[in-house]
Amino acid sequence: MRKLFVLGGLALTMGLGAETLTLDQAVERALAHNLGLRTQDAVVGSKKTANDLSFNRLFPTVQINGGMSLLSAPESSKALAGVTPVVVAGALKPPFINNVYVTPDAATALGGLTVQWPLTVAAFEGMTQAALEYRNAVTGREQAARTLKTSVSKAYFSLVVLQESIRLSERQLVNAEERLRQITLSNQAGQATELSLLQAQMARHGVLPVLNTYRQNAQQALLALESLLGMDPDPGLTLSEAPVLSLPAVLPTPGEVVERGLGRNLERKVLEGTLASVVQQKASLDALLFPSLVLQYSADPAVNNPGAVDWKEVDNWKQRTGGFSAQVVWKLDPWLPGSSFWVNRQALEAQETAAQLNLDQSRRKLRTDALNLLEALKRGQENAATWSEIAREADRVVELTKAGYASGSKTVLEVNDAELSAQSAQLNLLSVRQTLYAAWLDLQDLMGDAP
Repeated sequence: MRKLFVLGGLALTMGLGAETLTLDQAVERALAHNLGLRTQDAVVGSKKTANDLSFNRLFPTVQINGGMSLLSAPESSKALAGVTPVVVAGALKPPFINNVYVTPDAATALGGLTVQWPLTVAAFEGMTQAALEYRNAVTGREQAARTLKTSVSKAYFSLVVLQESIRLSERQLVNAEERLRQITLSNQAGQATELSLLQAQMARHGVLPVLNTYRQNAQQALLALESLLGMDPDPGLTLSEAPVLSLPAVLPTPGEVVERGLGRNLERKVLEGTLASVVQQKASLDALLFPSLVLQYSADPAVNNPGAVDWKEVDNWKQRTGGFSAQVVWKLDPWLPGSSFWVNRQALEAQETAAQLNLDQSRRKLRTDALNLLEALKRGQENAATWSEIAREADRVVELTKAGYASGSKTVLEVNDAELSAQSAQLNLLSVRQTLYAAWLDLQDLMGDAP
């Protein structure tokens, strides 16, 4: 590995007595407290529960009921229970038979139990769907976590760059103010012209708007970083270190990036999960075409005159209806052309086609992104080396120009120009390094590597 750059070793301060975070600590805090990621955790938890308990689709439905029947006029509900012959002195006499009527009890305790167990293909497809949704939720959470890590790293480094820009501008402001002080004294003593004084004043005034802009941008970048960390706004947060970018001596080829990305890129895995989910939805819908077996047991025991009998006595319970049944239930309306089944199936087929096209497109996007990022890294390394040399040369020009100014051979305007050129070179170097850092993080994401 080759360490390309590091921005200083000092804490980059936003306030006094503030909490200090390293990049690793910032990433760790984001993973623990980012609200978006915690939402993903909740989704994963719910999908895991649904998957773990998906076997409940095979549970029977059990229903019990009970009540009391009270007749206001039991005698009006009497029923013929049988007939008896009319026998007198051993001989059958007219009217030969008598009807025997039974009057029901005024109160009857009623109970009921129904157990129904439908065995359907859809139940098993639903279990498969629950497992797939859980895997997709886990993949989605992994992608969210990796995206968060990358976003935190970029935001952290962006704030580092802004803090370094502030430091450069503050140093330029100190130099400009010192030069203005010296020229003001020289002008009062008649040793410096009014033009030199005005040039020194302009140089000092010109630094302030740039410095204020950097400070404002740094404040916004800090709040954005704290939002990623799941923190309330804290203007006093400090960064303890600048990230070190380590690039391999030889960058991978586009083919190597694509090969690794096809198997490990989380964005592609999410697309694969989306396609698998649509395919499974089709399978669940197709399950409606098959018949189901429904097993059922029912019972409706009753106790007549419950206030006068012993409920614990089995003989006092009467079973009027009930029993075990097995039925084959087959809904035929899905087979009808133009039914809602076929409309829904065509919609799922369209979704499957779109999901497959998105997955195919992701392969092309992998190669396109690989080419762009590798080119950005290559050019960025070249530009970083060039701007490093320019910055070194510009610092030397400033030294020589200041020496010339002290000896009287250079003007204050030339000193200001030299310092502006040196600052511009440093800022361009920072910008190139930030671009390199972001490109390397994006390339790691593309290959499915941890940032």
